[in-house]
Amino acid sequence: YYAVFDGHGGREASAYCAEKLHSLIASKYVKGQPLGPIIAKSIHEINQNVISTWEYAGTTAAIAIIADDKIYTANVGDSRVILIYDNKATRLSVDHKATVPKERRAILKRGGSIFQGRVNGMLMLSRAIGDATVARYISDEPFQTETPFKEGMKLILACDGVWDVMSDQMAADILMKCDR
Repeated sequence: YYAVFDGHGGREASAYCAEKLHSLIASKYVKGQPLGPIIAKSIHEINQNVISTWEYAGTTAAIAIIADDKIYTANVGDSRVILIYDNKATRLSVDHKATVPKERRAILKRGGSIFQGRVNGMLMLSRAIGDATVARYISDEPFQTETPFKEGMKLILACDGVWDVMSDQMAADILMKCDR
């Protein structure tokens, strides 16, 4: 289990997720059962706890779990998971921003608005954990992938601060240079 949580509106939501999400997933996991629904349900439960505890705190999440010879990934928000294999970067996540047309439509359908690229003028993410003030307009549904594990694969999990200054492949190239 590997994860990155990028908090906003305080560190409470990201710290809570870092402390609790892996245990919640592990408590629900039974070898041989599909892991995707367990991850989604666990993220939803964590989200409900964060919403009911902190009004303004929220976080993105990017997780990767290696189990049963597969890599399972999930993300909400704009933290990314990048797979590197044969020196090639492949994105295993989706940036969930309010300005993405599909995400924008979902926010508007839930009764929210987009002002200056932000949900109700507050949050630039269309999916996140927490953010009680706009929670009914955003989603906690993660984007998920399932990839067969191969020897030599590497992963990068990072928040938007990295992706604001470099491409997926640039980060992969740096990792490969440092891994020699």
